[in-house]
Amino acid sequence: MEDKEYNNTVKLAQAIMPALVWKSAKDELCPVNSHRASVAFLCAITAAIENKYPHWNEAFFSSFNSYFAESYAAFESARRRIGDNNPLDAEFMKAVKYLFEPQDLHYSACPVSTIFAEVWGRGLVGHKYADIDTGVVCHIRRSILEHGEKSYSQLPPYLQQSIDIVAKYVPEMLRQVIET
Repeated sequence: MEDKEYNNTVKLAQAIMPALVWKSAKDELCPVNSHRASVAFLCAITAAIENKYPHWNEAFFSSFNSYFAESYAAFESARRRIGDNNPLDAEFMKAVKYLFEPQDLHYSACPVSTIFAEVWGRGLVGHKYADIDTGVVCHIRRSILEHGEKSYSQLPPYLQQSIDIVAKYVPEMLRQVIET
């Protein structure tokens, strides 16, 4: 990806993440654990692409490396299989790929992480997505929701449409991740 295109993708991802969280999870319980949150949102995106929810069992969550690797593989497989029939916009998909592509982040506690997980869990001081630091479930911080609503309103309609499609799948994926 060229520098200008990459920079545009990063800026778009920075607008899409809070907008998607606001649209889909403003009234939902969410995992405090950023990696579990990452998997829930990634699986919701995969579900939106395929128009069906993924199925997993408790063994799926035996380690972050296994459940994230399987979730990302399912996302990539769905993306390739659906091709031009993807209901989600191509720009949206580039931003999503940036947010969820496995990264070897030298500052992360996990050997492999994602930009989404890092922003969710560590964001700037006072800008973490979770409203608490301990426990299993949380709500989204009010400041994040306000930022997400503003970001959503500033996105073009075709990107809002992609967010709306994914948002329908997020609550169920959050519930499944929390319950598993």
